[in-house]
Amino acid sequence: MSSSGAAPGRIGIWAAAGVLLLGAGGWFAWQRSRPADAGADVIRLGAAPFTNLTGEAEWDWAGAVLPAAAVRQGQGLPRLRAFFAGNANEAAALGATHVLEGYLTGGADGVKVHYTLRAGPGTLLGRGVVPMRVEDAEAAGVALAQAAGKLLQREGSWLPVGMKQAGAWKEAGAALMSADPAERVRHWRTAAGLEPDCGWCWEELAGLTARTEGREAALAVLAEQKESGAPLPEISTARLRLLSASLTGEAGARREALERLAVLTPGDPEVLAPLAEALVQASRFAEAVELYERAYRMDPGRSELLNSIGYALAWAGRFDDALGWMKRYAAAAPNSPNPADSRGEVLMMAGRFAEAEEAFLASYEASPRFNGGAALEKAALVRWLAGDAQAAGVHLEKYLKQRVEDRDSLAGLRRARWQYVMGQTTEALANLRQMAGRAESPASSLAWSSLSLYALQGGRREEAANFAAQARQTARDALSIHAATVATVLGGAEAPKDVRNPGSAALWEALRLTFRGDMPAAETGWREALKLASPEQAPFVREMLAQVLVSRGEGQAAAELVRAGWPLLTPDQAILFDFLVYPNLLCVRGAAAAEASDGDQARRYYEQFLRFTGARPDPLGLVERARAAVRL
Repeated sequence: MSSSGAAPGRIGIWAAAGVLLLGAGGWFAWQRSRPADAGADVIRLGAAPFTNLTGEAEWDWAGAVLPAAAVRQGQGLPRLRAFFAGNANEAAALGATHVLEGYLTGGADGVKVHYTLRAGPGTLLGRGVVPMRVEDAEAAGVALAQAAGKLLQREGSWLPVGMKQAGAWKEAGAALMSADPAERVRHWRTAAGLEPDCGWCWEELAGLTARTEGREAALAVLAEQKESGAPLPEISTARLRLLSASLTGEAGARREALERLAVLTPGDPEVLAPLAEALVQASRFAEAVELYERAYRMDPGRSELLNSIGYALAWAGRFDDALGWMKRYAAAAPNSPNPADSRGEVLMMAGRFAEAEEAFLASYEASPRFNGGAALEKAALVRWLAGDAQAAGVHLEKYLKQRVEDRDSLAGLRRARWQYVMGQTTEALANLRQMAGRAESPASSLAWSSLSLYALQGGRREEAANFAAQARQTARDALSIHAATVATVLGGAEAPKDVRNPGSAALWEALRLTFRGDMPAAETGWREALKLASPEQAPFVREMLAQVLVSRGEGQAAAELVRAGWPLLTPDQAILFDFLVYPNLLCVRGAAAAEASDGDQARRYYEQFLRFTGARPDPLGLVERARAAVRL
């Protein structure tokens, strides 16, 4: 019944593509959203808008666009991370080691651009003046960037701005000054129209469109750029491909774009970390760990990278190594409740339940409201898996009471789910029907979806379809809509269609076949799903395949599967499918122990399983199998 959201690397199955790299609204928005301390060898250059002291408002655009263009050009330099900030104080708050600021004087036909570069508040690296006329905006932008690079002693390949016309520079400046997203989109679109080969313009236009107008509108912008045939700088092409892949869910294309960006922007941990995560999702754990380590060496202020390394190693089955990195994470973030929570999850996967409980309770005591108190629920789960239902109940009641006190609209649903898992079938169904009947409640649709899935488990497909229809009618938020969709698909007569993620499509088809009682086909389906599963999907898929194998008398094959560890369900999986995993995983462990000729352990698992089956359906015949084993 995990409700974890602790690990930054763990992505929900309905996470919007827009939160991925670039998709949240343009390159500068992404850069400014990443406060961190810089590594010893990495310069973090924060550029602030230059103040217009000319007395003529028509030069405001120059004060905005010139420092932004300097940042843009510096992206090709090694060990330099440049970003645009609202002012010098904001740049410092975002972790800048160096700040570029300045002001404009003059007016009429031209201005003087005065710049100052500081390393920290008290160290002046240099200052200078760049002359500029409207028609010479590009030359002034290049001169400013190269002057800053010389002072920073950073040499390398400068990224071209891609704007020659004064009109495009003015539009870019107006976009950067505006607080209105729609107006910013309009200005960037005009700039891109004036300069079709301006990669910067297209990146900003596509990213902002994704945020303000949605996926389809952003994809239309990307198609428009491609159809224009205008050549873009290679780094812009890679960034636009990354955005496209993020919006369409094409994991392979996204990974390839990140790999190219890692070459074009060497030493940038803001690229290395997402690339490492993409490799994790492809189960290329060793390569991912190497990249995470490189990113952390470059930016040791980002302690969450240690957490990501720990999870990558845990998903690879290297639990002891993972715990070593979690120890480093705890040392790097001593005031955070997350390291203890992450350590608990790794210990849980390793089957070290007593230590996991201790870690979860430490996380809860450090911050009782962290992740909605989920650490306490996980403490209850591992205590229950260890065979102590009474002590688990104490943790659980405390957790559920807190959810009510915090006005969690899903508190009743959480209780009903636990009741069903613990074998209190009648009480669980009664509570779900009561919640489902309150159409105005946020829990109503989810309760209908749960009732639909429980009916499918019992083979009552017509009743399940009616419940799923009610779930669709009452769905109001993304989670409820997703759950209603899943319930509908799993009750269907055909394989799911239009599922962009191949791993999810295979998982849903295997579930559909399992609910329909076609175990030979379900086994094939689960094996296919395991091939395509992400690291977060794989534990659930392994458990379901193991159950099917046990039901078909293939205990040895099931034992081989669960040797990988105990399942850690994501919140997305838990809210829909925890009843399929718990308590059935105890029967599977009993079968595995029997295969290892450990009769006493097998009996303990079987007896523990039977204590919690209640009156729930048993389409796999696991209850009878466990009873027969106990009688023997």
